Amino acid sequence: MSALASFVALLALSCISAAAHAQTCTALSTGTWLAAARWSCTLPTANRIPLSTDNVVIGNFDITVDTGNAVAASVSLASGNNNGSLTINGGRSLGVTGTVNLSASTLVGSGRAKAITVAGTLTAASMTIDGQGSNTRQAQLIINNGLVDINGSVTVTANTDSLILFCTSATCGATAGGALNVAGDLGSGAQFNAGSGTVNYDGTGAQDVGTYAYNNLTVTKSSGTAALLATVTVAGNLTVTCPAACTNGTFDLSNFTADRTAAGGTISVGAGSLLLIGGTNTFPANYTTHTLSATSTVEYDGTAQTIAAENYGSLTISGARGASSVTLANTGTIGVAGTFSPTATFSSGAYVIAGSSVNFNGTGAQTVPAFSYNNLTLSGARTTNSVTLVNGGTINVAGAFTPSATFSSGGYVVTGNTVTFNAGGAQTVPAFNYNNLTISGARTTNSVTLANGGTVGVAGAFTPGATFTSGGYVVTNNTVEYNGSAAQTLNAFGFANLRINNGNGVTLSAGNATVSGTLTLTTGIVTTTGTNTVITTASCAAPSVSRASGHIAGRLQKAIPTGASSCLFEIGGSTAADYTPVQTSYAAVTGTGNVLALVTAGDHPSLSGSGIDTTQSVNRYWTVASPVTGALPTAAAGATYDAQFNFVPAVAGEVDAGANAMTFVVKRFASSTWSAVALGTRTATSTTGTTLLLTAGYGDFALGAPSPTNFTREQQFIYTRELY
Repeated sequence: MSALASFVALLALSCISAAAHAQTCTALSTGTWLAAARWSCTLPTANRIPLSTDNVVIGNFDITVDTGNAVAASVSLASGNNNGSLTINGGRSLGVTGTVNLSASTLVGSGRAKAITVAGTLTAASMTIDGQGSNTRQAQLIINNGLVDINGSVTVTANTDSLILFCTSATCGATAGGALNVAGDLGSGAQFNAGSGTVNYDGTGAQDVGTYAYNNLTVTKSSGTAALLATVTVAGNLTVTCPAACTNGTFDLSNFTADRTAAGGTISVGAGSLLLIGGTNTFPANYTTHTLSATSTVEYDGTAQTIAAENYGSLTISGARGASSVTLANTGTIGVAGTFSPTATFSSGAYVIAGSSVNFNGTGAQTVPAFSYNNLTLSGARTTNSVTLVNGGTINVAGAFTPSATFSSGGYVVTGNTVTFNAGGAQTVPAFNYNNLTISGARTTNSVTLANGGTVGVAGAFTPGATFTSGGYVVTNNTVEYNGSAAQTLNAFGFANLRINNGNGVTLSAGNATVSGTLTLTTGIVTTTGTNTVITTASCAAPSVSRASGHIAGRLQKAIPTGASSCLFEIGGSTAADYTPVQTSYAAVTGTGNVLALVTAGDHPSLSGSGIDTTQSVNRYWTVASPVTGALPTAAAGATYDAQFNFVPAVAGEVDAGANAMTFVVKRFASSTWSAVALGTRTATSTTGTTLLLTAGYGDFALGAPSPTNFTREQQFIYTRELY
């Protein structure tokens, strides 16, 4: 290659290299951006329309993006001592990969301005708005129903000559909208005219929200936090929202507020978004419509705060509150469609719940945490999702508990928790299937009413520990059901109706359990210890006991009606198969009374003196006795009753081997003396004693074959006769 050819090639390469790097294009006159003659550019040619790699400088001219779209690496309106402007017409765009510098620093005199007016779209990586701050030398960003989209921060010189205007004047057109999107910080302190426009903070990192009086304020974040620097106001709508695939975009009000200037507009927190409320502030005020997504979160993380009555998605109450208290709204309902997390801690403050209602009203699965509620409601159509009462904690209810949620296939999950009704006033315990149920509180004259017409299920412990000065428990027309999967303790309590539905049984060990209606034995054994007694006060004719399976292994007292009646005492041994009831029959009772019955395993301790063969007997004995409460039934002198004693030969050891039930007699033990009882019907599984005195025919009853007769003397007499 010749030297000349080499020089030409090198020159060409130099030109290409220069053209590939950022150049500067300076405006030469007023007019359209899209005219080559408008610009003086460095390499590769002087007069050309700026490229996306060019730094554009607009001095004392008015440039318009009008007949097409424009691009630049940066744009500067920061030179020249006279007015200069950039206008982007509607439907047109200017895309700037770097910064836009809007500065009045070179202006001389007053009434001068450097201005950018956007009716179309302006995008840039960042922007500076720098008014001179003296006389009236202004830097003006005017949004005329267009969009300014800044991918970084907007830096503002804090003075009245730095302007951000959503144009409302006639010169800007008939409309006064538009939007300013800021992905970084928006500096405070400029002159700000919100018009009817929207400022949208849409970055993915931390952002400072400029302190202004907004029209519409929107926070659109997929991550990171946009935070107030001071109190702002909103004349239109406040929106916190997430784009697609949002994780935890947050708007932090910090210790400030974003209230609406007057009643109206909408506040909304979208799916996946978080609104943080700090200081002593409550939910932003004056918005007419509140739309909080079921998957949004509002978190109160300040000091002394009031939790507003709102229909939240998820609600969190957090922070170390020290001596400050958190007050739940005294009126209205705090709805929670998602998660309720009351995690705040206090040194001497507390939650104040008087008058509030919390309603878990979602349609998905929810957990009710351990907390002291006033009114607690569980609502919503749940389809296949369940509502779980916290496992391992206590849910206190000082007011009304209303579990009204509906399920197509889910249900309430109550494992491992305790619900405590702990008011000092009147309360109603609704029909519900509880795990542990506690009723506490000093009630003075107020009563506690167990659901009228429903069933109060208890799978764990039932602890009716409330105290009353003159009130009491009202149990009319309800049923308490013990339905756990592990053994339970039966309370000494005055039940209306009581149902035992626990295959592992219940034990009464601390007093008498009284049932004024029906005792239903669905499954499981009721074991009474010591002198503790199950007492049914309804007439035997009702019946007072409805039995499918199970029985009382211990003491059972029943009420005997007047006239002729038969009363079955559903008693037995320690196993389900060992059901050995006694049935008493009366001919003519004139005065109602009560009778107690029980059966004891093993031979009577004094059986050897009874006249029953101890090797041919039923190895248990029955007691029919005077009641724990009340008196025996009465009748005319000489009135009697019959008693049928039932046994189960199939139960190992209950009847002696080889014993013939058809030979059994009945013996009564009373006042340390055995006496014979007239026999009635005998079967393979029962023996009846008859004509027992109604007034005195009580005691312990044993069954078995008679003791064998001693024939020694009779045989000697027969032998002597034969000799003669």
